[in-house]
Amino acid sequence: MPKLSKGTHLFFIDPDDDSTVKVHKPKNIDGIDAPLTDIDITGLDDEGFEYEGGMAQPGDVSLTIDLDPDIPSHYRMYELMTQSPRPVLQWAVGWSDGTEEPSGTHADGFDFTTAVTGRAYSLFRGHVKSMPQSFTINAMVGGTVAVKMSGSPVLMKKGDGGP
Repeated sequence: MPKLSKGTHLFFIDPDDDSTVKVHKPKNIDGIDAPLTDIDITGLDDEGFEYEGGMAQPGDVSLTIDLDPDIPSHYRMYELMTQSPRPVLQWAVGWSDGTEEPSGTHADGFDFTTAVTGRAYSLFRGHVKSMPQSFTINAMVGGTVAVKMSGSPVLMKKGDGGP
């Protein structure tokens, strides 16, 4: 049965203290994907191009928020974006089929090995790449956070014991 997006939560692990940070009211999370590159295996005697799947090429995840520097999770993402080098963060999208909040460490990622998960999760790693601000008449100050993924995402079903 399809899941509603209402009730979805976004988390990341802060690399400085291993705390799990819940991103305040994301409006949109898009682009969690790492499509395979194409490897051309065409021979001179083939009638058309032939391909095999190559390595995963992670893309950019886009997070839309009503940006407010007084909200700790928003400002923390900004701080992490301005660090050099930018740390690769552990991210978890908790689906609307549960309410549990994940925990873990920056080094090891989110820990789902001790118990069966109470909700579905989309997991990925990535650094905050950019955070452009948008000022439009008769609207909240907007922000689109771009997270450059590293590696392939993991989709966990509710009830799984971890990736």
